[in-house]
Amino acid sequence: MDGLSITEYVDVREQARKHGLRLTSELALLPRGFERSSGMLVYMSSDYVFDGRAESFSKGDVLSPINHYGRTKVAGERYAQQAAKWLIVRGTFFGRWLQSQRDTRLEDQLVSLRQGDEVDAVADQIGTPLWTGTMAGVLLDLICSRLRGIHHAAGPTPVSKVALLRRVAIANGITSLRIRPVSTEERELKAHRPLNVVLRCSDEVFNYHATLPAWTKTCSATLMPSSFIP
Repeated sequence: MDGLSITEYVDVREQARKHGLRLTSELALLPRGFERSSGMLVYMSSDYVFDGRAESFSKGDVLSPINHYGRTKVAGERYAQQAAKWLIVRGTFFGRWLQSQRDTRLEDQLVSLRQGDEVDAVADQIGTPLWTGTMAGVLLDLICSRLRGIHHAAGPTPVSKVALLRRVAIANGITSLRIRPVSTEERELKAHRPLNVVLRCSDEVFNYHATLPAWTKTCSATLMPSSFIP
């Protein structure tokens, strides 16, 4: 399974495009490992394969990435489809994959808020994120069901980064919510960002998860470990 889909790498990959292409081109070797195997190649893709100019995106929509990170994810999808058996899951998530790894951007914002500092949060980027625990459960179920093809795993409720940060902060017991909404343009990011990446969840995913929990239901699961709370 490949999971190089951490969005903090978006600007890093934009700065070092050759490095990003090399990382993804190595995926071209992976399908060979499944030629004589009964295994299935699982590739975790991203909502950044779309340009964010539509109201929402389904799995059959044309791929139109607007930054290098999105282009590397598209390339990864194409390599994955060369395997005899493959599963591609597109989605976005918040929180940790592992307890030992930080959700850097989110946790840095929470630390600043707890210290009483003002934090900028983007207001014009909208998505349909899932908590990492929910996403892991979806992936496990899809793998165990031997489902193949391309699928979207998305929450039912679109949310901005500002609203998500505010709710997670409240779940962490932070009362000083000095959050300043800013536009993507104001942040002067090195890589362009798609503004509206609302994914339409695949019907096949709903067959295994009749109601995927909204982001509002899982914010309490993003509690910061005490080691990261000043």
